[in-house]
Amino acid sequence: MQIRKIKTLDAFIALRQNWEAVYAADPHAHIFVSWLWLRGWFEIAAPRWFILAARPDAGSPDVAFLPLQRRGWRVGGASLTRELHLGGRPLASYTGFVSMPAHETEALSAFAGYIQTQLKWDLFRLEHMLDARLSIFLERFPSPQFHVRQTPGMPALQISLPDRWETYLKHTLGRGNRKGLRRAFRDTQHFRTTQVRPQSLQRDIRALLTLWQQRWGFKPTASLH
Repeated sequence: MQIRKIKTLDAFIALRQNWEAVYAADPHAHIFVSWLWLRGWFEIAAPRWFILAARPDAGSPDVAFLPLQRRGWRVGGASLTRELHLGGRPLASYTGFVSMPAHETEALSAFAGYIQTQLKWDLFRLEHMLDARLSIFLERFPSPQFHVRQTPGMPALQISLPDRWETYLKHTLGRGNRKGLRRAFRDTQHFRTTQVRPQSLQRDIRALLTLWQQRWGFKPTASLH
């Protein structure tokens, strides 16, 4: 399995068709490893992001991808710590791999080997990793060369929703919440909904962020959103 590093936005844009084919075939892939989401994130994460792409040989398309980014602390030009993070953080609720199922084990092994031998880092943070293949990847970092430590965190939870709204109200919510939600819907019956159009996109985004900041106050990541 060959691993190559992709470091420019133009090179990532050229990958779109290949990436989306792999993404469509990957049952573990989610929105935060989609080409479209990462395309926006790479613009604000520059220049410290890069992608590892795996392919069986030089003449084959890529079969797996791993978005990464570098972070670290420097004092007086000297690097104190060199951290490696998964691509998408801190905006992504989840991180993960993108891989063709038939090649995932081989590709993850190749990614791990490349990270160990070709990249310089002191700490590798795999935060908010929503991917069942994480254990396969970590097995490729053997002790005593590497110390793998798990820390408690706050996962972004998800729930399965029924097909009908009334079913959700009746079987998912408690009596008090159900009553409060029905009352809130009655209070908003005079509202109207509109769809975002290309000509209104920037206006609608400004309105959304203004309301969000009025409700929650200043957030350090507001400008990134």
